[in-house]
Amino acid sequence: MVTVNTFSEKGFCPVVHNSIFKCAFITAHPGYACGSIKEMKRHNDSDEVFVLLEGAATLYTCDSLEAEVTVTKLQPRVAYNVEAGTWHYLAVSEDAVVFVAESGSMQAENTQAHSVVEKGLVAEVYCAAVEKQ
Repeated sequence: MVTVNTFSEKGFCPVVHNSIFKCAFITAHPGYACGSIKEMKRHNDSDEVFVLLEGAATLYTCDSLEAEVTVTKLQPRVAYNVEAGTWHYLAVSEDAVVFVAESGSMQAENTQAHSVVEKGLVAEVYCAAVEKQ
């Protein structure tokens, strides 16, 4: 049997979710837009994979909240695995479509979020990166 799921919502849109894995798409949404980076998240029990399908996207990662943030411009059709415990944030362009795969058990209880407002540099770096794409 084959189940076909489509997505039409903006932002994070799960299309397959079971106890083993979750697949979703991320598209433009205020929570993923340039200049809106307010927090970074980490998932303590699972990796998360991002694949840029269309548009542009930038991934911010760091090992600790005190560490320097690494900025990675995603390339189309390349899998980027964010390992469990890594702080991260994904920002996307208005025309972006990003495929996401993660553990089916990933939820608020095993995800931490931390405000990065005091790290104002993060939002500025993304805006500069988008202008060059």
